Amino acid sequence: MDNYLQAAYRQAKTGKATFCLMMMDIDDFKKVNDTYGHDCGDAVLRSVANTVSCGVKKNDNVFRWGGEEILILLNTDEEKAVAAAERIRKDIAKDPISYRNEVDVSVTVTIGVSAYQNGASIQNLMDDADKKLYYGKKHGKNQVVNRLPEDDEDRNSEKKQRQVSEAKSGPVVLSELLHLG
Repeated sequence: MDNYLQAAYRQAKTGKATFCLMMMDIDDFKKVNDTYGHDCGDAVLRSVANTVSCGVKKNDNVFRWGGEEILILLNTDEEKAVAAAERIRKDIAKDPISYRNEVDVSVTVTIGVSAYQNGASIQNLMDDADKKLYYGKKHGKNQVVNRLPEDDEDRNSEKKQRQVSEAKSGPVVLSELLHLG
């Protein structure tokens, strides 16, 4: 996993490519295990992993991350990554998973998406995707989150700062205002 992440990171740092990380969690997975048993839980994991693997391109990578979490490395931009995440989410939710022809288990997932931006480390991206994932789980589950409300508040605050700065001294490059270099 580390080799794939490092390769994507190196290419993105040179400006030759971009990538996104998706952190996915099966909603209420503990309830599946508690209700139907761990064998059924394993079948659900295999089915979700298969749907995810079929829903990404060949040059993307899918990794198990902890219990029922899945980390996906998409070699694409944020817009396409969010579209892929929505497609995968809907594919998983649309049909219950049949376990031993005895029970049908309805499954949904929540997904956090983080896009590479200059200066961000892999750990920053993973933390960001994880934060978005847990925001989605806390606010209804069965959704894709690529922006947090504070992201929008920060952007609005930056815009206001820029407008104030422009009013005082003429146009200012946003990166200068934020001391980003």
